[in-house]
Amino acid sequence: MEKVKQNDYSIDKDTRSLISLRYKTITRAINKEFWNSSSETDHSRYVGSYGRGTAINVSDLDILVELPYEEYEHFR
Repeated sequence: MEKVKQNDYSIDKDTRSLISLRYKTITRAINKEFWNSSSETDHSRYVGSYGRGTAINVSDLDILVELPYEEYEHFR
């Protein structure tokens, strides 16, 4: 079996696991505060290069979160 070769810019498995853990932690906190939910995935998405699957080891991480419409009205 041939080993898949990663280029020098790919994101390693440990870093991807850490990104996932932090994403889920942030999403769960937002959902608890604004949606009365303990979901680790609802109301948020990876966007940018990470969301498209084109990120490299120096890419930033962009997350889009949805807040209730009442929050928009509150700050409008």
